[in-house]
Amino acid sequence: MLQKATGAIGDTITGAGKGLLHTISGSDDWMRAHGPAFMTNSNMGFGPPANLEHVKQMATPQGTAQKIGYGGEQIGEFLAPGGLEERGAAKLATLAPKLGKYAAPLAHVLTSAISSGGVNAAQGGSPVTGALMGAGGQVLGQGLKAAAPTLTGIAQGLKAPFGKTGTAILDETKGVLPGSVRNSARGVLDTLNPALNDAADKSTAMIPMQPAREAASAEIGNAQTQNNPRLTKGIKRMGNQLMTRDFEPGLGAEGPSARMPIPDEIPARDYLELKRGIGKALPAGSWSPESSNAFKGPRNAIYGQMGKDFEQAVPEAAPLNQRISALIPATEKPKNFFFGHALGPGVGATLGGVGGYRRGIGPEGTDIGNGLKEGALGALGGAAAGYAVPAAMNAAARMFWSPALGRYVLPAAEGAILQGTRNKENQ
Repeated sequence: MLQKATGAIGDTITGAGKGLLHTISGSDDWMRAHGPAFMTNSNMGFGPPANLEHVKQMATPQGTAQKIGYGGEQIGEFLAPGGLEERGAAKLATLAPKLGKYAAPLAHVLTSAISSGGVNAAQGGSPVTGALMGAGGQVLGQGLKAAAPTLTGIAQGLKAPFGKTGTAILDETKGVLPGSVRNSARGVLDTLNPALNDAADKSTAMIPMQPAREAASAEIGNAQTQNNPRLTKGIKRMGNQLMTRDFEPGLGAEGPSARMPIPDEIPARDYLELKRGIGKALPAGSWSPESSNAFKGPRNAIYGQMGKDFEQAVPEAAPLNQRISALIPATEKPKNFFFGHALGPGVGATLGGVGGYRRGIGPEGTDIGNGLKEGALGALGGAAAGYAVPAAMNAAARMFWSPALGRYVLPAAEGAILQGTRNKENQ
C-alpha cells in the first residue's frame, strides 16, 4: 500500500516536471516560429530542430498520476505572474492619473491579459485566447468585488445604499450569520470609540459652535417655509442642544434645575459628546414613521456639519470617526423581517408552511392529510432558508471581496479552461 502511494506521488511529481518541460518546449517552438530568422536553426534550449519531437515526447504525461501532476503544474503557471501583475498594475495606474478611480482596474485588466496571453502561448496555445481569458477574468473579478458590499448589505437587512456600510462590514467584521456579523461590528466599535475618545482628549483644539448653530438655523427656516409646526418645534429642540446645557440639582447649579449657556468655542471632547447627542436626537412623536423620516434629514445635516468641523479640528481622529460612522448601521436592527433578522427563519417557516399546505390539499381543497405533510416540509425548508440564504450571501460576498479571488481562484480557473481548450484542439 505504501509502495503504491509512494509511486503515485512520484508519478505526480514526474507529471509536474513534464508540465514544466512542455512549457519550456512551447516557448522554444514559439520563438522559432515568431522570433528573428537566425533563431530558426539555432540550438536554443533543446539542440537542433530535429530533436524537438523527442523533447515533446518526453513532455507527454503517461498514466493518471502523471496527468494530474502535469495539469496541476500547467494551471499553477497562471498563478506565478500574480505578484508581477500587481506591481505592473500599480505602476500603470500611476501613469494614467486622468482615469481617476478607473486607472487601477483598467491596469489590472491589461497586465492580466498580457501575462495570461504569454503563459498560454508558452504552453502551446493562442496568446490572443489567453489574453482575452485573462482580461475577462479580471473584469469578472472586479465586477464580483463591486457587488460584494451590496450583497452583504442585503443579507444583513440594511437600508440602501449599501456601499459604505457594506464595505465596512467586509473590511472590519467576521462571520457569515447575520447575528454574528452584528456582534462582530459591535466588538469593533467597542475598540474604535475609546480610541476616538482618546484622540479627542489629547487634542488641544477649541472647536467653534457657530457652523453647527447656523446649520440648525437653516433647517428651522426650511421647516418654517414648509409650514410644518411639529417639525419646526423638533428642530428647535435639537438646536437648543447646541445652545444650552441642562443641569440637575447637586451638579453645581442652583435651584431645582438650571440651564447653562454653551460657550462659542468648546474643547474637542465636549464637542464630540454634543455631536453624539445630536446623532441620537428624536422628534416629538418619534413613534410615528412619518415624523421620524421627516426629522432625519435636518438631523443628518446638523450632524454632518459637526462631523466635518470635528475632523477638521482633530485630523488624527478623522479615520476613526469615518470607520465608526460606517459601522454603526451594521449594529442596528434589520430593516425587514427576513434578511438579517432573527425572525427570518420564523418568517420563512410560515411562508413555506402556508405554501406547502396549499399545494398539498389539491385544487379541490380536500386532501388535508397531504396538505399537513407538505406544509410541514415547506415550513422546514422555509426555516432552513431563513438561516441559509443570508449566510450564503454573506459568505459569497466575503469570497468576492477577498484578494484571493483575483490572485488565485480566477487565474486557476482560467488556466484549467485554457488547458481543456488546448486538449480538445489537440485531440
